[in-house]
Amino acid sequence: MVPSAARCALLFAASLTVAAGCSGDGPSGAPDLSGAPPAGDLGAGASIDLAVPPTNQRLPAQTGAGTFSIPGRTESDIRVAVPSPLPAHPPIVIAFHGTGDEPGGAISDSQLEDNAQTYGFVAIAPRAGYRNGVHPADVDHEQDSTGSSWNMWDLDPTTNEDLRYVLALIAAAKTTYDADTTRVYTLGFSNGAFMSWFVAASLPTVIAGFGEHSGGWTTDACPTRYGADSNGLSFYPTSGPAAGVTQSCASLYASTNPRFPSSCIPTASNLLRPPRPPARVPFGYLGHYSSDDIVSVAWTCYLATSLGARATTTIRWSTSDGTTGHNVAPDFFAKAWTFFARRTNTD
Repeated sequence: MVPSAARCALLFAASLTVAAGCSGDGPSGAPDLSGAPPAGDLGAGASIDLAVPPTNQRLPAQTGAGTFSIPGRTESDIRVAVPSPLPAHPPIVIAFHGTGDEPGGAISDSQLEDNAQTYGFVAIAPRAGYRNGVHPADVDHEQDSTGSSWNMWDLDPTTNEDLRYVLALIAAAKTTYDADTTRVYTLGFSNGAFMSWFVAASLPTVIAGFGEHSGGWTTDACPTRYGADSNGLSFYPTSGPAAGVTQSCASLYASTNPRFPSSCIPTASNLLRPPRPPARVPFGYLGHYSSDDIVSVAWTCYLATSLGARATTTIRWSTSDGTTGHNVAPDFFAKAWTFFARRTNTD
């Protein structure tokens, strides 16, 4: 069920006002996505109040661990990376950890403490709220999957506590750091990569751009199952060309050894699951290793093709330093930041 504009106008005491700046234009080179209403489409040119739970809390003033609570959400642990001296109106990067990980893992995945100092942004890494292995099935997990994960099964920002938490963190960053709320970016690896796109697509007038590595998205015809339970739908790891050589999704679609599953090749009738690309498509940097045997590169190819010109994608079998498989590429953040750092939520 896709949230409407009325459902996105949350009724809490404090609010973060953001100009929607939506455009009806679809991304260049993407499949025709007009067959179903897009998630997060709040109407072209609309101006909305994305409200957040009332809180008087501020975020930590310096790099390190802290807590931040909102009503209805059990987890409050966060970690922040704050440049010193603090620039005027710094942009915000919200980093999501992978399954079973902690906020510190999201910071270390992309060396955000060093990069925050180098590039002058504030990074905030929250802790996933679902930690008992009991949650509905979503795009990344079967029902009752083990380990912590982010809420990607509830599309409504009024009831999805992780989306409400993101909005609260942005509002607190504005209060604490006088952050630039037109330049908010999400970032993640593995389950955090899926969450990075989910948040960007669910809050398209808030998130200017997103980065994801070893994630992507999928459709009902191409579920994110792999291994023995793949039912022939998995795209198993490729050997790929030499280390450091970029592969295209087109070449992977054409692969016969292993054969790319036809149900995972994007078509106008085989659309992304919700959230689909919204009216304003956030800019995205997508990274993946084709040698990944945990999360198939198929999911990143599907998302990349659906986003068209609003995304740039780097797929390699391995990097020259030997990193391969289900890992973050060493140059991931630098490439992502270069791609979306000057974008705003009205671009």
